[in-house]
Amino acid sequence: MSLLGKEGKRLFLILMLLTSLNLGCSHSISGGPFPVLGRPVPPLAVTDPRSVWMTQNGNSYALGRKDFEDLRRFIIRQDEVIDIYECQIKAINGGDCE
Repeated sequence: MSLLGKEGKRLFLILMLLTSLNLGCSHSISGGPFPVLGRPVPPLAVTDPRSVWMTQNGNSYALGRKDFEDLRRFIIRQDEVIDIYECQIKAINGGDCE
């Protein structure tokens, strides 16, 4: 470190400080001002619809109670994730989000 001189030491300390701040979401899954969120796991009604959707009277389709609840939770969580990312995009572009 003595080979760097006074200005080199100052530059080194500034660079170390900036890299330790961890701004943004580039190196952290949940840290920084804009956390990265994973998408929810799709239920069988989305990934394998033939196994869970049942025909009723040949012209309409129905789901069992468990499959319906899984699909409902997936849609609600997916909507939450989309809202969060839309808000983050507004904030990045200088807008406000609720």
